[in-house]
Amino acid sequence: MKTGIPYLLFAFLACECCASSAEECKIVQEKSVGSTAQGGYSFDYYSGRGRNCRVYKLRNHPGRLKTPVLWRSGAEVFLGVILNTCLGSAKACDWIAISKPSWKPYGDTSLLSYGLLKDEYEEKPETYVEAQRQASVGGDVRPLITTISGPITDAAGESVQIGIRVTSHATRNAENAFQLKYVFTQLPNGAETEIGTTETRAEGAGITLVWQSVESPSFVSSLAKIETRKLRPELTVEIVSPSIEVSWNQLILEQRGKPILTTTAPAYRSKEN
Repeated sequence: MKTGIPYLLFAFLACECCASSAEECKIVQEKSVGSTAQGGYSFDYYSGRGRNCRVYKLRNHPGRLKTPVLWRSGAEVFLGVILNTCLGSAKACDWIAISKPSWKPYGDTSLLSYGLLKDEYEEKPETYVEAQRQASVGGDVRPLITTISGPITDAAGESVQIGIRVTSHATRNAENAFQLKYVFTQLPNGAETEIGTTETRAEGAGITLVWQSVESPSFVSSLAKIETRKLRPELTVEIVSPSIEVSWNQLILEQRGKPILTTTAPAYRSKEN
């Protein structure tokens, strides 16, 4: 790999997106909560944006069916899950929410499909989508943070509470290369999660987190050297790369070999031949 080539990245301001009270995505504009009801399914959806982050939420209606949902715009997936049920006597079900980085969001039509195979019915709600723009970066770049929290349906059809945050850092070192640090954090009350890759998953009934955006050969090699990959409550992987890019691939939560949640989660990735 050569160190003298231009570094191309998505340019952006400081990202505010986290689910904790200390680093919350501060919403500056939002869409009203929408509802859809077809084929016995009935649930709510919500989107909002901060200065440099976006938030998407889904929740079932009390007493309704477990609902497979895929919410997306073009190649970007906001949320792919099976919404769990809650008691018919409940005032409202809990949200499954995701906060993710944003550069230049704008309002546009999205596709919300649901039902059997997540494609029986559809709505086209107005939401916030991303205008991705590349620019050269001369110095350190800001962290990219994706946070997921709330209940979903697991591979066994039971309710499971998700609570994770993944953070991608990139800083230049004295040799003008990039120090990449990936931090995987277990949030309070979230189900125990283990870090895997596209080729390696946790055995048994545990939840595996696969962040495809970071899967360079160097990342996979560094992760393989870590004996315990469970988030208790945090795991960090660090590598050095002369050249990096922003990768827009999927973050997948899997259980028993089946995806139980998918979302597009950007990260800094080492550019390797």
